[in-house]
Amino acid sequence: TTSKGCFDAGHLVVATDANAARRLLPDFNLPEPRWKSTVCLQYAADRPPFRRPIIALKGDRLGAINNVCVSSNLASCNASRGKALVCVSVLGSPESGPSLEAKVQADLLDWFGEDARQWQLLRMEAIPRALPVSTPGNPVETGCQQSGPRFLCGDHTTSGSIEGAIISGLRVANAIITSA
Repeated sequence: TTSKGCFDAGHLVVATDANAARRLLPDFNLPEPRWKSTVCLQYAADRPPFRRPIIALKGDRLGAINNVCVSSNLASCNASRGKALVCVSVLGSPESGPSLEAKVQADLLDWFGEDARQWQLLRMEAIPRALPVSTPGNPVETGCQQSGPRFLCGDHTTSGSIEGAIISGLRVANAIITSA
């Protein structure tokens, strides 16, 4: 630490979203980010529809729902006592409201049966910048950008996903380790 509250470091890792990365690292010449949007619906359920900490995907791509996860399977504090928190993602920017809720409810009944009819909708939220758009051949998609001791990581450097963010972080960590 220096006297002005600054820190000296051998490496600087910037792990942030694409918009902030462009502001913080203008000399990296990052492309203007494009975003995928989603609508997230959160439900309180008496019991989780599955117990594993996974993201369930609908393989046939029919219906409104893209994926379902039970957030309280990861951490019970994510739900009220005795309840499960079920999170549903719908891709794109569909009009939020009763018609979307009805489509999702029909899908949930198909996926999980009559138990889903009892779930209480807690919140429906549009997320316009849910994930960065990944385009094949994008030069950023290396998972690790470096300029001197500065490194950039995030899902916008690989593929727009949690997995992409993790892969990017691992690549930056390995680059720092091998440069030492």
